Amino acid sequence: MLQAHQLGKSFGQTIAVKDVSFTVKRGEIVGFLGPNGAGKSTSIRMLAALLTPDHGFVEIDGIHVHDDLTRARHQLGYLPEGAPLYLELTPRQSLQFCLSFAGWTTHASTKRIEQVLEVLALGAHADQPVATLSKGFSRRTALALALATDANILLLDEPFDGFDPIQAKAGRALLQELSPDKAILICTHSLAEAEAVCDRILVLNQGQVVASGTVPELLAQTGTSQFEDAFCQLVAAK
Repeated sequence: MLQAHQLGKSFGQTIAVKDVSFTVKRGEIVGFLGPNGAGKSTSIRMLAALLTPDHGFVEIDGIHVHDDLTRARHQLGYLPEGAPLYLELTPRQSLQFCLSFAGWTTHASTKRIEQVLEVLALGAHADQPVATLSKGFSRRTALALALATDANILLLDEPFDGFDPIQAKAGRALLQELSPDKAILICTHSLAEAEAVCDRILVLNQGQVVASGTVPELLAQTGTSQFEDAFCQLVAAK
């Protein structure tokens, strides 16, 4: 459902992403891992059609992004790292605004809002201004916005940042519940989180994919018994 074809992006003389290609299929949760400066956020922004690649292209559910940008974006739910929120709005108002902007009717959006508030356990805080919420509940609100339109493809950059352990466990369970009907790409620094929730891992370093596979496959490839050791070996090798 999500395909990156030889994506490349430079900023001046600095090559941020070089010939990155991969596919995320329906029913998969794929982890996108790498050290700081590896090119993860730049890649995610190109996948979300917020940044134009210097070369290569993205297909979203069979749609070439730069052939039909609007239709492609409608297939996406995107959660950027540090997602900005309207602090004066409540979670409910934020969802109403998001769905109205996406063209949902009042009746359909009201029903969907209640569903999203319930699955993210935001009901008790639904009518508080975001400015008064804790970091965890603010981040839950941002995740709610990414899920609001029930998009086929989810791009989630550090989705559980600020969640406490109980919230993070519930968040992982939610993604696994959603995954059979969606293609989900998670960008995270948490190796434990990736190991717990992802079906497959992509390791990025210096702008290139240096490894791809399940955790057992990456352990076998590196001859290690711990995922942390495998990750460190893979990024050191580049």
